[in-house]
Amino acid sequence: MPLQSFQNSAKEYDTRLIEADFSKSVETADRINTAIANLTDNRISKLVEPADIENSNLILTSAIYFKGQWRTPFNPKNTRREKFCDSNGVEVGQVNMMYIRDTFPFAKIDDLQARVIELPYGKYNRTSMLIMLPEKGVSLDKMYSNFQKLTLDDVFEVLKKNQEEFGDDEIDCYIPRFKIETSLDLKSSLEYMDIIDVFSESKADLSDVSIIHTYVSKVIHKAEIEVTEEGTTASGVTRSDFGNRIGAIRFEANRPFCYMIIEKITNTIAFGGFYQTPTLY
Repeated sequence: MPLQSFQNSAKEYDTRLIEADFSKSVETADRINTAIANLTDNRISKLVEPADIENSNLILTSAIYFKGQWRTPFNPKNTRREKFCDSNGVEVGQVNMMYIRDTFPFAKIDDLQARVIELPYGKYNRTSMLIMLPEKGVSLDKMYSNFQKLTLDDVFEVLKKNQEEFGDDEIDCYIPRFKIETSLDLKSSLEYMDIIDVFSESKADLSDVSIIHTYVSKVIHKAEIEVTEEGTTASGVTRSDFGNRIGAIRFEANRPFCYMIIEKITNTIAFGGFYQTPTLY
């Protein structure tokens, strides 16, 4: 039974508490999954399995879903099936490749060995997708290793300077339509960061949480991101004609790349991942 003070604190952080009989694993898993489905508009409907409940004491769950509305949408009529290659240029599959021609912040960053483009979401430019595409022949791991020597502010500073020096770049932009789901048990990651005692039955001190001695058994997290043509304005206003017309820079994400969803006010990475296994979504 959670203490009332803890319940009040949890509400301040928009955290939901579910009291359940863990001996009824199927029923409890259903209750948790129903709550998650309600909170994510049924985008994420299955976060835990009955096996996650069995022999558990306290479970922390987290689910997050992102499908932004582009400031300028891609025209679905321009989406075509195209090949997707590995970093060496060998075809490894096909994707539904979206296309738009518009002005975007863009730069070739030598320290990254990559091309970088920023695609804004929404009317107020509070969120954007940053795509870092390794140069041909450069592996995704190598590029990301380069990125770890920099900061996100460094990348945005290069984009800003490039824009100030050359103006807005008109880009022929090609990116795959995709949806990625990731499920993780964060226990090992937290333990790597020296958050250990809370997972120990003998060492955990959660006396501010419950009058009954308890400890955290699992930390289950699921993230889902969907990238489609949809935007904040009618698709009829987007540029058309699939192709690389004269005068535009070509940015073609047809090989492994890194993507990040950025909250622009604080330059915080809300989502991030690698796209390297092509799917026809």
